[in-house]
Amino acid sequence: MENNANPTAINKRCSAAFTGHRSLPCGETASVKAALTEIIRKWHGEGITNYLCGMALGFDLLAAECVLQAKRDFNDITLTTVIPFRNQCGMWNFRDRQRYHAVLRQADFRVVLSEEYYKGCLLVRNDFMLSHASRIVACYDGRRRGGTFYTCNRARAMNIPIINLYVRL
Repeated sequence: MENNANPTAINKRCSAAFTGHRSLPCGETASVKAALTEIIRKWHGEGITNYLCGMALGFDLLAAECVLQAKRDFNDITLTTVIPFRNQCGMWNFRDRQRYHAVLRQADFRVVLSEEYYKGCLLVRNDFMLSHASRIVACYDGRRRGGTFYTCNRARAMNIPIINLYVRL
């Protein structure tokens, strides 16, 4: 059963979003997870209770899992998945699809932006998250191409604060 979020009901002031690469730096998964957990806990004290996740492989799924873990300690935290197209995980391997669906089952809200894939739908997903978030957590290595580059640049242009975990590794 799908629990759809009403995009107009997302309170930007208390929402943050994630953006990052599909592959994390080798051997750094535990460090990234620890940093995400620390940020989610700190931001909770600052009133950030809703997290928007684009559900891509790598950083996005790890971040969503950290939010779900934090929900065990803070019952007011919510996870809103922002799915660019309905069958986003259709070409993924079995293990990654299992993780994706486990996160979806536990998410509080789902926003499905398109029934079908189309060129540019991933960037539309990123724009949606930026338009509904007051801050961003990134894992961005500085390469000047791709969705994470696009999202970080747009966030800077929109004066949305970014914490980049990659520079902490």
